Amino acid sequence: MTKRFKKILFFGLCLFFVVTAPSVIFYSQGYRFDFNNKKIVQTGGIFLRVSPPGATIYLDKKLYKKIRFFFETAFINGLIPKNYEIAIEKTDYHPWNKILKVEESQVTEAKDIILFPKNPEFNLIAKKVDNFFPSPDGIQTILQVNEKNSWSLKLFNTQTQEQSELINEQELLSIQENKKINKIIFLNLIWSDDSTKILLNVSINGEQRYLRIDTKQQNKFFIVNLENNLRDVYFNPINSEEIFYLGPISEESENKTIFRLKNTGEQSMLNFPSSFSSQNIITHTAIDDSILWLNESGFVYRGRINGNKINLLQSLNLKPIIINKDANYSIIAEDSSKIFIKENEGLYYLNIEKYLFEKIFDSIKTMEFSEDKKKIVVNTKNQIEVFFLEKENGQPKREIGEKIFLAGFSNEINNLFWLNNHYVIFCLNEAIKIAEIDNRSKPNLIELTSFPEAKIFWDKKQKNLFVLSDENLFSCSDIIK
Repeated sequence: MTKRFKKILFFGLCLFFVVTAPSVIFYSQGYRFDFNNKKIVQTGGIFLRVSPPGATIYLDKKLYKKIRFFFETAFINGLIPKNYEIAIEKTDYHPWNKILKVEESQVTEAKDIILFPKNPEFNLIAKKVDNFFPSPDGIQTILQVNEKNSWSLKLFNTQTQEQSELINEQELLSIQENKKINKIIFLNLIWSDDSTKILLNVSINGEQRYLRIDTKQQNKFFIVNLENNLRDVYFNPINSEEIFYLGPISEESENKTIFRLKNTGEQSMLNFPSSFSSQNIITHTAIDDSILWLNESGFVYRGRINGNKINLLQSLNLKPIIINKDANYSIIAEDSSKIFIKENEGLYYLNIEKYLFEKIFDSIKTMEFSEDKKKIVVNTKNQIEVFFLEKENGQPKREIGEKIFLAGFSNEINNLFWLNNHYVIFCLNEAIKIAEIDNRSKPNLIELTSFPEAKIFWDKKQKNLFVLSDENLFSCSDIIK
């Protein structure tokens, strides 16, 4: 090799290094040439978290990778900024599909992906059931059973599958002083927050009556001596030995106020500050040790019970709600900062910064808080919408007060529940469907199964789905792995 050739080789390699080094550096820093747009761009990535593990990922309809069996995450890097079609599949599960946009120097995330089984196993747990009422802790369920033109309530343990008689119509008829009564109609029941007692609502000769039943004791019930057509009857959330209800201030007055009934039978009217003593209370509810009430002036107040007195803590709204005397009102609250007023089918939300109730829905059928209490899902009969109560910084980002549309149908939606913070489950005709709330491109919507004339309940604590169909009660614990 001559000296001249060595110089040419050396300078050639130097020139090659000068030319290629920037490209290598740019490439290592995530820069690529976008041939479609004919420019250099910095790449982004997609991060996925999928449950259950072991799923296969497709990128723009091409196999990308299979997530290892014990892992739930995957990271796709070096992507030119544009929209990508992501498909995630697993044998015997419904697929998940979404178009995700990748931007320069950004990682697009989808961290709450759940694949649901195509053929979940439902077990028959009870027959001849007309209705069912799961306890707040998810361990017990009250079964309403109709037999021989009569009804009975049975206590069903969802863990042991044991069933026991709680109370029946004939038992109640036997203790009535008026022997002319030959029929007691079951109306409804309410569980206490600690899942130890129920408040049974029945109709006797056209008049409503209440019974408090202790599910833990043999001496299990006593008749609550309440007048007919009372409103807002419920257990004290921090003491199930007490019941709150709305009743008339006096026999001469049509105005209503809040009463408390103890398990001893002692009944007392709660005393308000003097400025509220003669006002008519429209509706009320309790949150922990606080009472919220809406009065005829259109203001909502929060107070704390001290003996038989209510100490005023604050007025929640500076501008009153216009009260319609013919409307039905209720207060729906999760805590002192997340408070709603339902007026017939309209829904108002308390803007705590403005001290103002703002109307957010004109017509709803039901609403439910998510597990993290950061949002509500609303059934407007034919549509499902989500309203955000707190800012969410994850992807997709959400602002306080943001409202998103999930799905709409020609038929009416029933039994809408949160599966977790990111998915909802509901009935549509005979189908039981699940929808995600990530509405980028469009929400994933799957049909889990179908039952004729189904009523469902999702037990979020025990992760059990209950389905009542043709007087048969089924359960399934395979929805979320």
